[in-house]
Amino acid sequence: MTNDERTFDIFRTLPDGSPLWIEAVQGIENVKERLNHLQKIAPEKYRVYDSRANSFVDVFGKTA
Repeated sequence: MTNDERTFDIFRTLPDGSPLWIEAVQGIENVKERLNHLQKIAPEKYRVYDSRANSFVDVFGKTA
């Protein structure tokens, strides 16, 4: 399964550091577009979870 077929979960980081699930998005490019949109409407810290890797991942090439 490629990154374009996989589903990733987007979380917003709450002030206490805990994650709040926002939505599931299919495909890494769709995740990037959605994160950019979320930042415009609600500039918060968002993280992406990859269930296959069982970890948060950095979709923009920065530290996640």
